[in-house]
Amino acid sequence: MARRSRSASRFGAALLALVASAGAGCWASNDGPSPPTDQLYFPAGLAISPGGSGLYVANSDFDLQYTGGSVAAYDLSRVRAIVRAMWGSTWAGAKGDPCGAQSGLAAPVGANLNLLLYPGICAAIDPIAPADGKGSLVSATARIGAFAADAMYVANASASGARLFIPVRGEPSLTYFDVDDDRAGPVTGKLRLDCGQGADGERCDPLHRLGIDATDNTRQLTMPAEPYGLAASAGPDLPARCRAGYRADQSIAVTHQTTGQVSLFTDRVGGADAIFGTRPTLQFVLSGLSFGVLGIAPLPVPQIACELGYDPNYQPGLVVTFRSSPEIDLLRFVSDAYSSPSRPYLVRADATAIRIDASGIDSRGVAVDATRRTACEEGCGPDGAARLACLTDCAATPLDVYVANRTPPALLVGRTRATVSAVQGNFVGLDDSVVFHDSVPLSYGASRVVLGSITGVDGKLHPRVFIACFDARYVFVYDPEAGRIEGVVRTGRGPHALVVDPVAPFAYLGHFTDSYLGVVDLDQRHADTYLTVVAMVGIPTAPRETK
Repeated sequence: MARRSRSASRFGAALLALVASAGAGCWASNDGPSPPTDQLYFPAGLAISPGGSGLYVANSDFDLQYTGGSVAAYDLSRVRAIVRAMWGSTWAGAKGDPCGAQSGLAAPVGANLNLLLYPGICAAIDPIAPADGKGSLVSATARIGAFAADAMYVANASASGARLFIPVRGEPSLTYFDVDDDRAGPVTGKLRLDCGQGADGERCDPLHRLGIDATDNTRQLTMPAEPYGLAASAGPDLPARCRAGYRADQSIAVTHQTTGQVSLFTDRVGGADAIFGTRPTLQFVLSGLSFGVLGIAPLPVPQIACELGYDPNYQPGLVVTFRSSPEIDLLRFVSDAYSSPSRPYLVRADATAIRIDASGIDSRGVAVDATRRTACEEGCGPDGAARLACLTDCAATPLDVYVANRTPPALLVGRTRATVSAVQGNFVGLDDSVVFHDSVPLSYGASRVVLGSITGVDGKLHPRVFIACFDARYVFVYDPEAGRIEGVVRTGRGPHALVVDPVAPFAYLGHFTDSYLGVVDLDQRHADTYLTVVAMVGIPTAPRETK
């Protein structure tokens, strides 16, 4: 279905009106046609499986044209193959058409005729009828409520299995899906995307929409309005070497962008808090924080805590940012494991003022990098007292913290204090307070921060921090080793959700305004295309009037 163009000012006004009306509960699930599950429609969240088999897209139905949003699982192996076929001869150094004419595709993609709005020299790949002639790139679909805000893939810390979590503002709920776990190898055949929706991508059933029923938790809670960001308290995936010894506590925390609250979802399985092997439920709502909680990220569990299991007093930590207050707060997940019944909860453990900038308010995305600590832990010896002592020392290695700030527009760079608490030389916990030491100027509209890697000219992976600036139409690429901005990706309108491919030098960027995905080249060996949009998935379509 075509969408009529309109001015950026009218679209911005509609955005403000829709945010306000969503908080007032104006969305009606039965008013209008069903959403097109096989098309991109205001993509607000992207998630990718660790083996790179599936790319999951949460479409938000932002302009309320349909009865809700949708989720689609894209066959990422085919997306890679099509993009590589389009650009293969150019990347190999040969001259010729880079848009598939000489590639062996069933039909060439052709040239992009609107480079100003849609950067990328080639025309868009139609996900319903792509040029490889193998049918739709969409492997599975489901319908959800309106105003999806994000998407997160979480793998089971102690066994096989994976789930996809999406905060849905229109209900509000935390909707979850059982999906493929491809850590052991790529998925063959159709991708799994199960939320009890039945055939033909129908609506997720109520059991998969968490937080809407007050009777399924001991505190008789329902989810507050405007869920926004989400994080797994123990990290998206605990290190494999920890699974046998760690208690495997896992929970999901969700921020709320129009209140000072964070919701906690988990359940008890085998004596531990878990989000697998059961249906997680809303267990607690932390209130009393500053207004407008937006970004959230987990502090990776130190290896020493993994191996000591219940012995340490370490409580998984999360950091959160705010729209209205120049601070970053540290939250702790408390399992309440020794109570009967256990009633897990969150506590605000610390608040650090952001003083490195003149204002420091309106902080958005946040990311935490444990690379230096992990490298230290991997250097410790085999089991024994010497190993535990080494891991205790490694726990004091600070974590790197990155925050996208809007006033002024900057990437805030900091580290955790990581002061180790010990009793008679035995590890019991960490400080984990955040201190910022650098402010890197950005363009306006910074919103998301994503950690990933690029392929260097040496063919090796090198860490990078990606910052999407929604209003300015840029993605900045920060080199943490050099401490500087390495380059800028010029994007189309509304760059928002971004994920980095774990098996190929690509990033996938959701363009919210015109409803398509941009494929970004992350290989420095490609001198002509590095840090550019080399392909588009989905036909770019300008927004139309709201109902």
